[in-house]
Amino acid sequence: MSSFFSPLPAPARSRTRARAAAVTGELHRASFLTMAALLTLAVTVTMVAAAPGRADAATGWRGVDVSRWQHPNGVAINWASARADGVRFGYVKATEAGNYVNPYLGRDLQGMAANGIMRGSYHYARPRIGNAAKQARFFVRAIGDQHARGVLPPVLDLESTGGLGRRALRTWTANWLGTVKSLTGRTPMIYTSPSFWQDRLGNSSAFHAYPLWIANYGVSHPIVPGGWPGWTFWQKANTGRVSGIRGQVDIDVFHSTLTQLKTMAGISTSTTSTGGGTTTSGGTTSSGGATTVSGDAVTRRSTHLSGHVAKHDTYRAYTPVTFFGRLSSHTHGLRGRHVTVYGRLVGHRTWYAVARDITGRYGRYHVTVRPGMSAEYVARYHGSATLRPDGSAIRTIRVHH
Repeated sequence: MSSFFSPLPAPARSRTRARAAAVTGELHRASFLTMAALLTLAVTVTMVAAAPGRADAATGWRGVDVSRWQHPNGVAINWASARADGVRFGYVKATEAGNYVNPYLGRDLQGMAANGIMRGSYHYARPRIGNAAKQARFFVRAIGDQHARGVLPPVLDLESTGGLGRRALRTWTANWLGTVKSLTGRTPMIYTSPSFWQDRLGNSSAFHAYPLWIANYGVSHPIVPGGWPGWTFWQKANTGRVSGIRGQVDIDVFHSTLTQLKTMAGISTSTTSTGGGTTTSGGTTSSGGATTVSGDAVTRRSTHLSGHVAKHDTYRAYTPVTFFGRLSSHTHGLRGRHVTVYGRLVGHRTWYAVARDITGRYGRYHVTVRPGMSAEYVARYHGSATLRPDGSAIRTIRVHH
């Protein structure tokens, strides 16, 4: 994401911007590789190649985030071409501080909407310029209706301290998020990098109610700071290439199913839960029982998904723990099916997708998690045209330090 106040970059580095200092470099330092081993919740999933325009099986559905940098000399983005190249969602920079509105905001949001791309807006925070509530109100005035079909939650882009210390910056962040939630009725997300959150906010664990959009490049799995059970969006590169967008662009992925992404964007689906499933903020759905599908339940075969924790239920912090199970239909294992594991801290309500796997022979799956705090996990199969979705029982992993 970009800052309006950043100097224009040299042509050969057209996407090098203010945030680069916050995330570039950490990926190659031994200290941060060690931190990755300590903080990453989900470290083992099956990796497979994705077909054009389809989800990356290991990391979810593809999207981009754009600003004025993607409009060199006023050139428009061809969102139809981007959609054909596999882009399913996008975010546009809306505002910065309390006095800048991106001149391309409206046309990019309209272009995405016209081409079936789910879209959202973000605010580049300048904590030193005005107070949090003022910047939040300025942002909300610029972004329009946040309950329209296809609109994703608003985002706080946090990569500048403005000279504030940790405690003051945490207060500023909480005030901005609370104001936007009050004004829009939607729970905003936090965009940040691992190093910024750890260093500038003291690795605070006080913001789990807000889904995490993490910026972490050059890794197979992003570092998850602040004790979040997992990430919702991951900005995995800032040098991507997408048809219809001139030059380089940030590449993002959504860590769950297309159905969940649509739910987050207010697009209704035909799936309803009847067996203890709970839809939580951010569009993540967990379930501990059976699920039926309205309208076509009689045409779908029932499924059963089990979920277990290996050996014990109490571990030392950051110990690798295997969560495993089997997906079957009428006792026959289902091979080649996507299973998503969700996690949440004990005592919290919000679930986050933390890992995905593809069932192997006999329908078996397994992922490895490294909880730093006591957490609950549940596995979810989201169904297909011929198979009903189902969820495992919730398993608790208790952590002692």
